[in-house]
Amino acid sequence: HRDLHSFPTRRSSDLLEAGLEDPGFDPALVQTRFWRMKAQRFGEAFRAELEASPRVRTLLHGTVVNIDVAGDARRVTGLRLATPSGMRHRVRARHYVLAAGGIENPRLLLASNDVETAGIGNGRDLVGRFFMEHPKCRTARVMADDPVRLLERLRTTYPRHMPPLCPSLVLSAEKQAELGVLNSSIALYYRSLPGVTDAATELNAAWKKGQWWPEGAGRNLMRLLPVLPSVPTNLFRRFVRRRALIAQPTALYLLVRGEQAPNPDSRVRLSMARDALGQRRADLDWHLSPIDKRSAHAVTELVGAELARTGLGRIVMDDWLLDGSADWPTGLDDGDHHNVLQGGHHHIGTTRMSDDPSTGVVDANGKVWGKENLFVAGSSVFPTSGWANPTLTIVALSLRLGAHLAQRLQVAKAA
Repeated sequence: HRDLHSFPTRRSSDLLEAGLEDPGFDPALVQTRFWRMKAQRFGEAFRAELEASPRVRTLLHGTVVNIDVAGDARRVTGLRLATPSGMRHRVRARHYVLAAGGIENPRLLLASNDVETAGIGNGRDLVGRFFMEHPKCRTARVMADDPVRLLERLRTTYPRHMPPLCPSLVLSAEKQAELGVLNSSIALYYRSLPGVTDAATELNAAWKKGQWWPEGAGRNLMRLLPVLPSVPTNLFRRFVRRRALIAQPTALYLLVRGEQAPNPDSRVRLSMARDALGQRRADLDWHLSPIDKRSAHAVTELVGAELARTGLGRIVMDDWLLDGSADWPTGLDDGDHHNVLQGGHHHIGTTRMSDDPSTGVVDANGKVWGKENLFVAGSSVFPTSGWANPTLTIVALSLRLGAHLAQRLQVAKAA
């Protein structure tokens, strides 16, 4: 089950439509984009429709443990399924679509090595390579004379006529090209007293999902007692002005969410460890490149300069951005998980699309090179990662693949 993630709008004029004030940044340098928050669990939203469809047969509680191919390795002949209780099953079809994510897709191709010893589609050692995420980490502390005024411009808003909007700051395309850096976005977040921060974060997260009185809401409102004088203001802010809670900010920070450059050394391999079904697990070796950090530095520096120019604040860059290495902060955090490198839970690459089998795993239609009837769907086919969440691109490519398969079936039927 997968949440439908947020996606960025294209126009900074949406500030006015969302009821937010324009921070006044020079659009030739820094522009505003929005995440439109729409959370939806696929299984909950579409289960009834899938059950009712005469065109879909859904098998639950079974795991594909092998993709069987013909002796000449040109066609998939079936899928082997297994359950923890020991049941075994085999599925046959005319076409097969592997859509298990950026880690499991390559793992299953590599593990299905009965005929091709290096794994299906891995004759050039490309399956599992170019794993990408969206590196996320705190980059700077922000000093502001009026923290609430700054947060009001760059925090979530809940307009009545559209999904919740979360502003982010990006470099203009021209400035990005001039600096030779990747796509990155900067968001503003804040810390309050520990319990207050956690309560406000949980309430805001639930409200973004449309849960107006979520489980634990009463407890979280009680945790806001240390900032009780601000509670009426915040309730007015949330339900009348339709903005995010701002509960006594004690520190402001910039958080980068960046694009990762394709790196062949960043990859998924097979581990020697095995799971409950006896299958070799995935071993992820995530590697970043110097340009990833340089891009985070560039967007932080430009956003900081615009904050200073507009009088909204000034920044103090975190030491890790200034140490001259390609390293990002890892290890244990100091109570604020943004202080260490994270991913966005977006598994990208590993079966990349290409126009030549020497540079990728699937062709422009998502078909595995050298296979007549095996296709891959999902963000594992992305050759690059961008900075935005991948869900809508996954959906678009999946619809495109569905149309392509329908056409193939129609041609075969006519023949």
